Amino acid sequence: MSSPGGTAGTAAAARSAGTAALAIAVSSFAVWQPWPVMGDTFLNLRWGGWPQGAVLFAPGVHTAEAGWLEDFPPTLARRLGRVAAAGVAALMMLMLYLVLARGKDQALAMGADVPTMAFALLDGVIAVSGTLWFLSWLRCRWPTHGVMLGKAARASYATYVIHPLVLTAVMVAFALVALAPGIKFVLVAAAGVAACFTAGYALTRVPGISKVL
Repeated sequence: MSSPGGTAGTAAAARSAGTAALAIAVSSFAVWQPWPVMGDTFLNLRWGGWPQGAVLFAPGVHTAEAGWLEDFPPTLARRLGRVAAAGVAALMMLMLYLVLARGKDQALAMGADVPTMAFALLDGVIAVSGTLWFLSWLRCRWPTHGVMLGKAARASYATYVIHPLVLTAVMVAFALVALAPGIKFVLVAAAGVAACFTAGYALTRVPGISKVL
């Protein structure tokens, strides 16, 4: 993605966003043929959601390193917000149509057909436009942060990588605690978030590992 700046930069940013959305749509449509979104997969890996995650992750790393979001055009951000809202509305209408036409159980049955293509396209549009709008909105309202939030931001990628292991450990630790399920859920969620970010930040302080995470 090129760095936005002025009218040309805004146009370039819009093209980059469109390219990312199209990449998600095409790759998702291809992956959904053998692995539908709600289908059963080995170890519940949900392959159908991987194209979106991969496409969002790769440009995300690049834009963060290049500072692409530092001067993201506010006008484009607002437009992307409207696009995301329209995409959500269109997706809801598509889902309603599929439920009425196929029934609730078969609404998300993916195939090489027009509804699946439309679903994949809307998925890409919402993912890219919604993400960019939300990031821009956050940066406009909280342009600065304190030391604690800065450390959490630095640890965010490491936290993402290790959170399944940490959360599993927290859940095992709470397994024998005699509490109501609702209360235990709240406690595990709070402790899990804190533990994940603490462990993630600790890893970023380890020489060698810090260059990767």
